[in-house]
Amino acid sequence: MFDYTLEKEKGLENSNDYDYALKGIVVHIGSAEFGHYFSYIKTPEGSWLEYNDERVREFDPKDIE
Repeated sequence: MFDYTLEKEKGLENSNDYDYALKGIVVHIGSAEFGHYFSYIKTPEGSWLEYNDERVREFDPKDIE
């Protein structure tokens, strides 16, 4: 995340404070007035699952548009 901080713009040195491991993604499809949410969650084993209402299925992150 360091590349997107004010510290980077100011030329300061990178810090481990900006290292994160992605664990999940929330997706919204629709408009501000109406839409649908679903999510992708990384399991402790490292695979990804898509949670979309009552449907849960395996998901390959390479398929993210």
